[in-house]
Amino acid sequence: MAGSACGGALRGGVPELMAHRWLILGSGGHGRSVADAIRAQGDAVVGFLDDSHPADELVAGVPVIGLCLSPRSSRPCHALRVAGT
Repeated sequence: MAGSACGGALRGGVPELMAHRWLILGSGGHGRSVADAIRAQGDAVVGFLDDSHPADELVAGVPVIGLCLSPRSSRPCHALRVAGT
């Protein structure tokens, strides 16, 4: 059967309803590697935040959706991952 007890389809062995959506800070080599690892687990990468690429540019097939303001800038960048339904 292609579903879970909750009715969600299975994706990579994980019920689709349990898949996480990620926003990655930085789209350099390490950020792209992290995106690959996230997608390999069946989760989704919704975008990168990056100071060095314009918004809407695709990096490894994932859009840059805004600026982070790097730690070298005068304004700090804070990140918080939250999950919701």
